[in-house]
Amino acid sequence: MENFVNDIQELEQVRHFLIKASTSNNADTINACNGLALEKLNKHIDAMSLNKVNIEFLRKQMDKVLMDIEELKDANREIHYKNGNGAQ
Repeated sequence: MENFVNDIQELEQVRHFLIKASTSNNADTINACNGLALEKLNKHIDAMSLNKVNIEFLRKQMDKVLMDIEELKDANREIHYKNGNGAQ
């Protein structure tokens, strides 16, 4: 949830920079605001890319865990349990 709040704050800053640039007549202010906005957006995109890599890694790990669980369940079905006197 904290990441979501940070993302919202970052995007709000980008929006602020773009509004300031669109209302300014000064070319330096426009360029500076656009540069800051692009920097924030690139940072956000990089974070999203890292999240995608992490999600893909975790998905592969979860698939492996699920296969291992199924193998254990199958192995457990093949075990013949006996009570204390050797009878089934």
